[in-house]
This record gives sequence, C-alpha cells and structure tokens, in this order.
Amino acid sequence: MEYLTNPALSTLLGVLVGSGSLLFGNILTQHLSNTRAAKQWEREQIAKNTERALERDFKKAEELEALYHQCVGLLSIYISTIHPNSKISEADVSSLTKDVHTSLSKLAVIHPSETLLRALDSFLSYPEVAEASRIRKYILEIAKQDFSSKQCDSGDAEAEKNLNAYREISFVIDKEFQKSLMIQGVELPNTFKFKYRPQDLLPLHREKLLEIYFTTYRKIPDQASLVLPTKQAKATVVTYTKTWEAKVNPLHVGLEGVLEAWAADFDQSSQEARASLNSPS
Repeated sequence: MEYLTNPALSTLLGVLVGSGSLLFGNILTQHLSNTRAAKQWEREQIAKNTERALERDFKKAEELEALYHQCVGLLSIYISTIHPNSKISEADVSSLTKDVHTSLSKLAVIHPSETLLRALDSFLSYPEVAEASRIRKYILEIAKQDFSSKQCDSGDAEAEKNLNAYREISFVIDKEFQKSLMIQGVELPNTFKFKYRPQDLLPLHREKLLEIYFTTYRKIPDQASLVLPTKQAKATVVTYTKTWEAKVNPLHVGLEGVLEAWAADFDQSSQEARASLNSPS
C-alpha cells in the first residue's frame, strides 16, 4: 500500500485519471457533434427532397393545364372552322386534324382513360365536328375534376408549408400576338399565370418588381401583375399603371423568358416616362 502514500505516484495517478477523463469528454463531445450534424444533414435532405417534389408537381400541373388549353383551343378552332360551307382547303383541314390528334395523343399519355382513347380512335377514323364537340366536352370535364381534386388534397403540414412559399405572377397576352398563335393552332388565355418561388427570380427581375410594389407592400405581393412605368398627365412622379402585353409564347419561353421580355419593355418605358417628367410642360 506504499504507492498510495507516495506523492509522485499519487500525482501521476491523478494526471492519468484527468487525462482519461478529458479524452473521454472530447470523444463524447465529438460524438454528440457528429450526431447533431448527421441529423441536421438528414433534415436538410428531407426538406430539399420535399421542395424538389413540390416543384416537380407544380411544373407537371402547369404543363397539364397548358395541354388542356391547347387541346380545347384546337378543338374549338376545328369545330368553328370545319362546316359544310367552309372554304378551307383540304390541306389545311388535314393539317388542323393532325394538330388536334397530336395534342390529344399527348393528353392520352397523361390520362390514358378508356373513354379518351376510344374518342381519340373515333376522331382519327371519322374527324367530324360532332365527334370533336364530344371530345372537347369530355376534356373540359376531366380538367375540372383534375384541378378540383388537386385543390381539395391538402397534403401533410410540411407540404402545405412549402406550398405557401409559392407566389403568382400574371400578365396579359397581346391581342394580335394571341390571334397569330390561334392561326397556328395554339390557343392562349387572355391572361396567363405562372407560379414561382421568390428565390427563383433573377435579381434584375426582382429589383424591377420591387420598384413597382415595395412602396405599397414592402415586398413583392403573393399575386403580382406585370405592368410598365408611365407618367400620368400633370403627375410629378412615375407611376405603374400601364398593363404590359406579352408578345412571347409563355409555353415556349417559360417564366424567365417572359420576365426578360417584360424587363426590356420596362426599361424603355421607364426612360420615356422619366424623360417626360424633365421636359418642359
């Protein structure tokens, strides 16, 4: 028992015990830190996966809505164009019929219902106005059911939280441009809408939207419209009351392409409006 009363041995034993405790504490701290980091990484991955899934769902919904518009538009053109007194050439009839069939085939891939497939085969064999009218009515019915069911599906709390992060931008389609697309067989609504997340916007576009809305809302509102700067008579400041009319096909260029076209017109209108403020009255 002499070692218990030996000061040197006691000191060494204390050092060893202290070093062991410190080492164990460091190991435990590192383990806890690694565990927290792993859980944080897992949470971030789950959030990213959820966000990507929601983004894919929104994109699919927008594409499906556009396809519904296209099918109904082409069928409407077909119904109003093909009649006994029509002077349309056989080549134009053949081209329009092909466009209708192509759009309906795309829809049938997404909605492979027996009713739609039978209607598609029937229209291909007998491309008559009555058959086109029946298909148009059916498409409107399934479109209504499709979007109604999506609105009723609330999803889980995390999905709803991410869903609320999406906002909406609307804009008007130029009348003559809209007509030119209809001649080609593409029908667009008078007002088109895009869903987006604030972080998806380019800083240039975000800056211009804030120029319009920040004074009133202190942010870009959840439902924004694309407008242009203008100077009202006897006004001393530039206002944003002129509706922008798009001359680009949003189905082809997407939201970024639309915003690029709008930003170019925005800059030109802004220069003209500000120059008018400085001109002598």
